[in-house]
Parts: sequence; C-alpha cells; structure tokens
Amino acid sequence: MKFFPLPKSSLLKKSRDYKRVYQQGKRLQGRNYSIILTPNNVDTNRLGISIHGQVKGAVRRNRTKRIIREFYRLNQTFPQKGICSGTVENCSEDDLPKMDIIFTVRKGFDLKNPIEITQSVEDLFKKNDLFKSFFKSD
Repeated sequence: MKFFPLPKSSLLKKSRDYKRVYQQGKRLQGRNYSIILTPNNVDTNRLGISIHGQVKGAVRRNRTKRIIREFYRLNQTFPQKGICSGTVENCSEDDLPKMDIIFTVRKGFDLKNPIEITQSVEDLFKKNDLFKSFFKSD
C-alpha cells in the first residue's frame, strides 16, 4: 500500500498568511464550521485549520485536524471544483487562481470522516455562487 502524504507546501504556516486570509477572504458558513477563501500568488492551494477554544480536549481537536487534513489531501482542488461546478461553462481548473483556505471549526462540529466533510462542503458550494464573488464574469 502506497502512502501519499500532504506536502508541507500545501499548508498555511505563517501568521501573516492567516491574517491576510481572515482580512481579505470570502467566508462561507457551514454547520458549525466555516471556510474562508482568498486567491494567492502561489502555484498550489494551501490549507489552514483553526479550531476555536470551545472544542474541548486535545484528543478531539487533533482528531478533527487529522480528518480535515485528510479531506483536503483527497480533494486538493476543491475550491476550483466548487467554483467550476455548474456556474461557468467550459471552466478549466487550470485557468483559475490557486487559493488559500482556512477551515474554521466551532463547538458542535460533528463530521466524523473525510467523506462527510466532502458532502457538506459540496452542499455549501452549491448554495453560494463563488464564481461571481472572486472573478469577473463576461
């Protein structure tokens, strides 16, 4: 069995990057979580995870982070897929800019595996017209 890790270059590391995403990003509210997205000038999407203090217990916080990282590892192009799905004809993921993404978790987050997160994020993207928020349409 092969192991496909998430490269460190796919993660937000610096506090200034988090700050920029919080200040400039588009917020999408899910049930007990939110996703904040903003285009970046890097050649890859990057993920940041923020778990608020109301999520008690280090074991629970770390498990939540592992599940979100695994969701992201399996769906590294999810912002582009969400932007392209049904909103723009002939949309190519390569034409869209790469994004910095912060996945923020609040008390009550109950998605137990990457598949549940994927379904929830897809529903969230269907509710929001992301293309108009980030890009000028013709």
